Amino acid sequence: MGTNHFMPENLAAYIPLISRIKPLYNWILWHWMRFTFDHLDAVAVPSRIAAHILEMNSVRPPVCTISCGANTGIFHPIPHVDRVEWRKKYGIDVDKKIFFFVGRVDREKRLDVLLQAAVLLNRADFQIVIAGNGAHLKFLKKMTRKLGLTDRVLFTGFVPDEDLPSVFNSIDVFVMPSDAELLSIATIQAMACGRPVMAAQAVALPELVTDQENGLLFQPGDAGDAARAMTFFLNHPECLPAMGANSLTRSQSHALDHIVRQYEQFYLSVLGDGDNQFSWAITAGSSPL
Repeated sequence: MGTNHFMPENLAAYIPLISRIKPLYNWILWHWMRFTFDHLDAVAVPSRIAAHILEMNSVRPPVCTISCGANTGIFHPIPHVDRVEWRKKYGIDVDKKIFFFVGRVDREKRLDVLLQAAVLLNRADFQIVIAGNGAHLKFLKKMTRKLGLTDRVLFTGFVPDEDLPSVFNSIDVFVMPSDAELLSIATIQAMACGRPVMAAQAVALPELVTDQENGLLFQPGDAGDAARAMTFFLNHPECLPAMGANSLTRSQSHALDHIVRQYEQFYLSVLGDGDNQFSWAITAGSSPL
């Protein structure tokens, strides 16, 4: 069996002149993927859209959807967290509403959209906090200075795993602007900590975020629409607790112990020892979640 967490878009941002050769580029990579995956007995993917993408590209083996999961024993609400102290530790403003991203700071995460959105907001009551390292960090720092956003954008660098749950519990809104996510572990972790989410309406992110329920969706790559979503969170802070509670509820189906059991069932089913219902789910390419 195999798993797939890859899209051609994950590499496209790093290939010069990709717009001129994109159809050929996509064909080559999917041809390679099919050649590899067609040797397997079954494939697991992290989201329904990921399964659909493989099926649309004629991958032969049956496809099953199983989330990446998050360790909810570590990532969970911490009611008595000292938000001020944790913010001070990483230089985060203690008085402003915080829009927080953590992950690889690479081009396909579309963090530039957040910076452009910040320019459109004629207010100073928020801070965008970008945690992590990556190939696009230097560009984004330069862009921040050029746009005059140094008072509204903070780059914390790497946040250790042991600090991340407390940091999640100390911010207001988690943001995932990427338009190339086949799921998003960081988003699930933030949801498990009871955070509302602002995410691009792209690929698998709408499977995690329902607009106006546990957060807001915006059009991918659209700074104006991102600014609209940010404005809503800033103008309606009373909505954040309910959205965060909905995030927490939705995260439970992604709890790691639940996902491990699903993978165990998946392995047994591929071996012919699983129950008929799960075998059918694999054959149908549907999700057991």
